[in-house]
Amino acid sequence: MTSKILALVFFSSLTPIAFCQPDINWEFSLGGTNTDWASEIIASSSGSIFLLGRSSSADLDFENTLGGADAIITKMDDLGNIEWLKHYGGSGDDSVSDIQETPDGGFVVVGRSESNDGDLTSNQGNLDYWIFKVDANGLVEWSVSYGGSNDDSARAVCVTSDQGFIIVGDSQSDDGDVSGNYGQDDVWIIKLNAAGDLVWEMHYGGSGGEDAADVIQIANGEYIVLSGTESDDFDVSENYSIQANEDEDDDGEDCWVLRLDATGQIIWEQNFGGSGEESPEELLKIDDQKYLICGRTSSQDIDITDHNGSNDGWVMQINDQAELAWSNSLGGSGSDWINGITHDPAGGYFFSGFSKSDDGEVANNYGGHDAWLGKLSVEGELLWEKNFGGTHDDRARSIDILESGHILFTGTSISSDIDVESNSGGYDMWVVCLDPLTLDNISSQSATIEMVVAPNPAQDNLKISIYGLNAPMQVRIL
Repeated sequence: MTSKILALVFFSSLTPIAFCQPDINWEFSLGGTNTDWASEIIASSSGSIFLLGRSSSADLDFENTLGGADAIITKMDDLGNIEWLKHYGGSGDDSVSDIQETPDGGFVVVGRSESNDGDLTSNQGNLDYWIFKVDANGLVEWSVSYGGSNDDSARAVCVTSDQGFIIVGDSQSDDGDVSGNYGQDDVWIIKLNAAGDLVWEMHYGGSGGEDAADVIQIANGEYIVLSGTESDDFDVSENYSIQANEDEDDDGEDCWVLRLDATGQIIWEQNFGGSGEESPEELLKIDDQKYLICGRTSSQDIDITDHNGSNDGWVMQINDQAELAWSNSLGGSGSDWINGITHDPAGGYFFSGFSKSDDGEVANNYGGHDAWLGKLSVEGELLWEKNFGGTHDDRARSIDILESGHILFTGTSISSDIDVESNSGGYDMWVVCLDPLTLDNISSQSATIEMVVAPNPAQDNLKISIYGLNAPMQVRIL
C-alpha cells in the first residue's frame, strides 16, 4: 500500500540547503568570418577580466591581423565591456594556450609559433615554444621562443616561487634547446627565470606519444605534472590501456602524473585510468598534499568505477604520494568532457566543459555540443549541472570566479540563438558571465510539499517522490 504524507521542510539561513542553478548575467561573442578560439579566461587581482585566444580572422572584431593566426588578449571590465584588444605574433601561424597573472600585475602567456618576425625574433624549425610577458596594459615586455627542428608546443605555465616560470608542453625534437626524445611527442618542461632566460630543461615519456596538459608548483620547489601517455616504457612504468588491448595493437592513452624535484628529477610517476582512453586536461591544487585532475574517460574499470556513455567527464583527487582518493565520471549517453575546474570560495569546485547528452546526469541539450557547467562537493559529488548554448556547437573551455561571486566561462560557439546572441561566422570566441549562486528560500521559512513514500512499510528499499519543488535541493526530514 502506498500512503501520502505531508512534510514540513525547514530551511536554515546558516546552512545552505538548496542551490539554484545560475542564470546568464551577460554574454557576448567575439570574432570574424574565420575561426576564432578562446583558450583561457581569468579574473585578475585588479578586478578586470582577461580573455586569451587565437584568431585566424582578418575582419570584424579582428581586423588588425598580423598574418596567419594571431594570439589575442582582450581586457574587459566586470560588466563585459571591452577596454582593449591586442594582437600578438608574426607573419606565420601563432597560437596560445595559457595565461597567468604575474606578481607585478602583468601576465605571462605560452603557446606555439612558426613565426620569426613581429613579436618573435627566432624560430628553430616548424613550431617552437613561445613565451611572452606583457604588462597590465598589454604591452610586450619580452618574448622568447625555445625548441628544436621539429614541432614543439607549450601547453601550460605556472609562476614559480622565485618569480620565474615553469612551462610544460610537447616536443618532437631532439636538438636545439631539447636534450632528447624517446619517440613521437615527449613531455618537455623548461624552467625560465623572471626575464625569460632558460635555466634548465628536461624531457619525459616513452616510445609512444605523450600529451602534456598542466603543471603546478608545490612545497619545496617541487612540481606536479599532468599528461596523457600512450607509452609503457622509459619513464612510463605502466599503461592500463596498452595492457588491456595488447592483442589489438592499440596504444590507448592513460592519465599520467609525475612529481618532480626542484631541478626536474622524477620523484615518482603514476598512471591512472582504465582499459579505455583517458584525456587529462587540468590540474587544480587543493593544498601541497592534494590535487584535482579533470578530463574525459571512455573507461569503466580499474580507476573508473562508473560509466555513463561513450565519453564521460572525469574528475579525480590524488595526494602527494600518487594515491587515488576518489574518482567520479559524469555525463550521459553522449559525449561529455570536463576541461576546466576551479575552487568555489564557498566550498567545493566548479567545472566547465561540453556535453552532447540529454540524459543520465545531463538534464538538457539544445543541439550539438552545449557548454556544460556544474558544481561538485569536496568529495566529488555532483551538486548541480546546467547546459548553455544554442542549436549548433558550443563548448566551454575555461572557468574562473570574480570576487563578486559571478562565474565566468569562455569557449567557442557557432550558434546564434537561445543563449548565444550573435555569431560572426565560423567559430567565435564566446564569453559568459553567470549570476552568483544564491540559496533558494533560506530565510528561516517553511514550505509545505507533498511526498509519496513506497513501499510502506519497507525493509530494504524505500522510494521517496517529492512534488512541489521548482529547483534541485537537498531535503532533510526530521
